[in-house]
Parts: sequence; structure tokens; C-alpha cells
Amino acid sequence: MPRITRHGWTKRLAGLLLGGLASAPVAAGAAAYSYTQPLLPRATARNTGLHTLWQIPIGLTPADRDRVLHLARVGSLVFVLTARGYLVGINAADGTIRGSTKVPGEGDLVKGIVRFGRHQVLLTALGELLDMNTRTGKMVHRQVLKFAPGTAPLVTPAGIFIGDLAGQMHALSAKFPLYGQWFQEAAGDSFQTNPVLAGRRSRRLDKASGRLVFVSRQGVLWGRDPADGQGGWRRRLGGRVTVGGLTAGDGLVFVPCLDHKLYAIDPENGMAPWIIHLPGRLDHRARVCGKKLLIASGGAGLFCLAAASGRRLWGPVRGVGDVIARNGSTLVAVTQRGDLALLNLKNGATVGAAPLRGAALFAENPYQKNSFYVAAWDGRVAALILRPEF
Repeated sequence: MPRITRHGWTKRLAGLLLGGLASAPVAAGAAAYSYTQPLLPRATARNTGLHTLWQIPIGLTPADRDRVLHLARVGSLVFVLTARGYLVGINAADGTIRGSTKVPGEGDLVKGIVRFGRHQVLLTALGELLDMNTRTGKMVHRQVLKFAPGTAPLVTPAGIFIGDLAGQMHALSAKFPLYGQWFQEAAGDSFQTNPVLAGRRSRRLDKASGRLVFVSRQGVLWGRDPADGQGGWRRRLGGRVTVGGLTAGDGLVFVPCLDHKLYAIDPENGMAPWIIHLPGRLDHRARVCGKKLLIASGGAGLFCLAAASGRRLWGPVRGVGDVIARNGSTLVAVTQRGDLALLNLKNGATVGAAPLRGAALFAENPYQKNSFYVAAWDGRVAALILRPEF
């Protein structure tokens, strides 16, 4: 088994050892470009109000045979995970590389990178649960799991919750060494959609006020007390559930299913205040924007609904997928081509377009709604912002 370095962050990134800022691999018929080429062209920035806060290369080269696989903002860092299992930490404020480390196995075996304390993150890799200090890059704790994770870990005051591929939702203790507190079995099924903590009575969701809501691949939905797994409810939905994810907001949990329906579920009792049928394939998470709900449907486009009633306000806006940022009434959405579209939240009208150069992955900034992160397969990573005056 590959071993994680226990010496913390290393400044010698794998790609930088093999050529630094050399030219990137070029697809057949494509124009050559370098790692210094901006993801957001300057002309596009002038015309759309988008601005590059910083851009850096993490140093991938053709010799590496590697590519960016995952991008996420957690705490003060932007994490970049490569297909070969290198985890790179970037300072979100100025784009300087904090360092890199190697996780066990390949990058596609990592399930989630989530916050675990002030300067720690939690992730699963090759059957292990890893607790990493983000300031030093050192692994504070690591524990072998006795199951194959299917979801990212959900960290709550009541414990850590992970669903597995064999059909069990595990409730683990909140501190290392971890031990099992309770589990929910879904025989012949699997858990691949991340669980959420939801509640109507308190903005600060803790073990007294929150309800753990989780769903199996076959469309069975549960609501449980996260502290002991007791009480709650169970409900079968009309179809298989997309792994796009659950969304908790406005006192409800929104569940997109492959039966072309979006379910709004009350986390307290499992009842559905509304269900709406939408065309296309509901393979994205819903996004709550105040009293509005945005949902992208593959093959159809972006819809805007009233979160409380499910009433369609506008859409579909064709060719548009996930919304990744917002500034007032202007939305920044990703198109099916991997470019950006600026939309008016009030009516869905397109107010701008921003073609990007080689963008492949996008990540929200949970701490500042008008900024976001973009990565190219070749390792260029940028932080972009929609200027307030736009």
C-alpha cells in the first residue's frame, strides 16, 4: 500500500521535478499554449466584470501522465487532487502553494475533503479515514475502515457519518480513535449520495436540533436523530437517486431523482410539501439562492423554482448547468462546453458570456459567494471573482 508522508507538506511537487513550467500536452488540432496562459482571457474579463484574483500552475507535465481530478475550497486552503493521488494545498488568499502530499492509492479512490476542526480536514482514501493538519500537511490520525466508503464523510457534533457501497450508513464517534455508534442497513443497495444535516427550528444545527437525512441509490430516504439513530422516518421515492447530492435549505431537503422528479422533503417527518416533474436528467444538486431554488437538468438546462412551493419561475436556460457564484442578481453558471454564462436571477436572461481556455473543473467559495475557483486538466488553477460594480 502506498504510504502517506508523515513529514507533512513537501514543497517539491511531482510535476515541478519533471519540467516545471514547460509546455502542456496539446490535443490533436488544438493550438499550443503554455502553463502561463490565463484561463480567463483579458478581453473576456473587460467585457463581463469577471476578474482573476490569482492564477498558478501546480506543475503537471506530459511526463507525469497526471491530471487534475478534484477541486475544493476547505477552510483557508484550496485543495487540488490529481488522478495519481497527489493532494496540493493552495493558500486561498494569494494563490501561493502551501505544499503537497501523497494519499494512499489513486485520486479516484478519495471520497471528499471536508473540514474537521479549525486547522484540519478529513478524507477517505483506499479504505482509510485520514485526519490532516492543513498548516503542516501532517497526518494527525489515520484509521482503517472496515467497509468501502461510497460517500464523503459528514462531520457533525454528534459524530461522523459515512455511507458504504454495501448498503450501510455508519455513524462513527466524533473523535479519534473512532468507534461505531449505530448504523442503518439498506440490504441489496448502496449509499453513494452524501448525507446532510437539516432542520427547521435552528440555524445552528447540532445533535439536538438537526435531523440526519440520507438516501440510498435505489431511492429509499431516511431521517434519523444523528445522536442515536432512533425515531425519524423512512420513505421510498419514485426512482433511483442521482449521486449529484442532497441539498438542505429553507427548512427542506431537496432530492433530485432519475424519475425526472425533484422532491422537497420536510426533514422532520419525511413528508413532501411539493414534487415537480422536470424534463431531462436531474443529475445535479439543487442550489438555494434565498427564496429561490436552482436546479440543472442534463439535456434540458437550468430551471429556477420557488423553494417553498416548487412553482417554476423561469427556465430552462438551455446549455447551462451548475451555478457556481452569485453577485446580487447576477449568477455565474457553467455551460455544457465548460465556459461561463452570466444570468439574471430574476428572469434567467443571459447578460454575458465568458469563454475560458481549457477549464475542466469548478468549485464554489463557501465563504464569499461572488468568487469561485477554476482548474484545467494541465494543472492551471485560478481564483475568479465577479466584481460588485458589474
